[in-house]
Amino acid sequence: GAYWSLLERYCCNCLKHSDHIDFSTYNTAACSQCVRRRTIEPPAELDIDDLDLHFTKLMFKKEIIISSKTKEQLPEKIGELVHLEILRVRCPRLREMPSSLGRLTALKTLDLCDNAVLKELPVALGTLASIMRIDVSGCPSLHTPPKHVVERGTDAMLQFLRDLAKGEAPS
Repeated sequence: GAYWSLLERYCCNCLKHSDHIDFSTYNTAACSQCVRRRTIEPPAELDIDDLDLHFTKLMFKKEIIISSKTKEQLPEKIGELVHLEILRVRCPRLREMPSSLGRLTALKTLDLCDNAVLKELPVALGTLASIMRIDVSGCPSLHTPPKHVVERGTDAMLQFLRDLAKGEAPS
């Protein structure tokens, strides 16, 4: 699971085939087909309160896990992490996501699982061409996009947000 997503970003095409992979150490993958080795960088994991403190170190990170037991929103500054491909947010009191997420042009996965009071996704997410997966499972308070759209998957959620941004009546 976690190794697989890391391999997709850091390794050769051969490593995408599980029968070629040897995880001899925690942070190294070796390919038996082309004898390449790649160091796998674990994701940065931090509390929202530490975001400003470590911001310059995060500028080139591809995956970040942000958590907080008390914060209700992420700072707008998160939109400056333009190299980010995977953003995982674990904040049970999170009510809204910043519109600056629309500037994360490399973002492929937005994991918002179990943010129970999250109410809506920013319409700016609909502008991201790179995004392939949005996971809002365990977000019962989410109303934008509505449940029937969420059930249809990421593409439906993105289309809903694009339609909302244009002022069209989303379906």
